Amino acid sequence: MNEQQERIVGDILSTVRSLQRSDNQELISIVAKIADENFKNQGMRYMVKLVSYNDTNGNVKKIQIIKIIREYSGLGLRDAKEIVDQLDIISDDKIIMLEDLDKDSATKVVNDLEVMGLKPTMEIQR
Repeated sequence: MNEQQERIVGDILSTVRSLQRSDNQELISIVAKIADENFKNQGMRYMVKLVSYNDTNGNVKKIQIIKIIREYSGLGLRDAKEIVDQLDIISDDKIIMLEDLDKDSATKVVNDLEVMGLKPTMEIQR
């Protein structure tokens, strides 16, 4: 268990002990569910998919998408451009733009793309 996980466990145990003293079983159950969900998400990897580089108004956002791919992946300009160029040749399927991201990074990418008017999806990587 890493330092962050140990801190989370410590916080949860402290909260559960406080709740046990208050004998509130409903709150204890809620905290246990939150803790369980938190540990399920630890270590999960996500991918962000996109079907088009046009926003909802039909404006092309190709350069902005390349910048986001480079920022979150560390890829060079050529590799990021190749990913975006794939959007030209796909039909109905979404392409994987970025993969192997932690949940926070994937959420940030999705939010950045949505701000630009695009419709990305975030999926758990299997």
